[in-house]
Amino acid sequence: MTMEPQEFCTMLVDDAVASDLSMIKHPFIAAVAAGTASRDELVEFGVGMYRLVLDAQRWTAAGYSQVDDQSIRARMLNSMYEEETGLLSGTASHAALVADFVAALGQPREVTIVRSLELKPHFQAFCDFQEFLGRCRPFWLYRGVTSLAGEAQFTDLCKLMVDVLPRHYGLDDHGVRFWSVHVPIDEEHTSTAVSVVGPFIHDPEARRQLRQYMWLHMDMRYRAWLDEHITVEEPVDPSPQRIA
Repeated sequence: MTMEPQEFCTMLVDDAVASDLSMIKHPFIAAVAAGTASRDELVEFGVGMYRLVLDAQRWTAAGYSQVDDQSIRARMLNSMYEEETGLLSGTASHAALVADFVAALGQPREVTIVRSLELKPHFQAFCDFQEFLGRCRPFWLYRGVTSLAGEAQFTDLCKLMVDVLPRHYGLDDHGVRFWSVHVPIDEEHTSTAVSVVGPFIHDPEARRQLRQYMWLHMDMRYRAWLDEHITVEEPVDPSPQRIA
């Protein structure tokens, strides 16, 4: 009996979270949690995150018109509005929140903006991959991959950052706003994504593509974050069974 879309997405998330490629298990994140990552490494990480977050809604907007269901478009628009302005959470645009995070580590906002134009190779490749998915693949695939490989894991990462950044790096509430605001927001983003993806993943080929690109996303993210923590080994690729 074929799994329902919600069940299939839940299975993918469970596999992703259990993988060595998950956010919370990344060696760089483990170093941050232990307080052994340097401030310079955190700054480099923040520069890449700034570029990723700054451009994310451009790729979401590229596929907005592909969604027929007006109620889902409304949820997407609500999400994009918050990401681009921060007005729903009473903060700022989420890219600005990343710049504030990096500024709290000692790098001025204007320097972060300039440096984000020339990222390290793996982080640049990861950002380019997001643009490729958003512009060159069906919107349901981009949105599903972004959520299942990213947002579904991001809440736990944000909770960790809110805990350890003040303790190990002396950041105040303002400096960790990017992380604190995403705890409830990314839970909502994930439910929206399942609503978007669900109608398109009833056939085996669509599910194969969603699974494949989810693992590609996670592998590229793992390598991007290694750019900021170069003393660790190369990532372990997911097994062929998981990619298939």
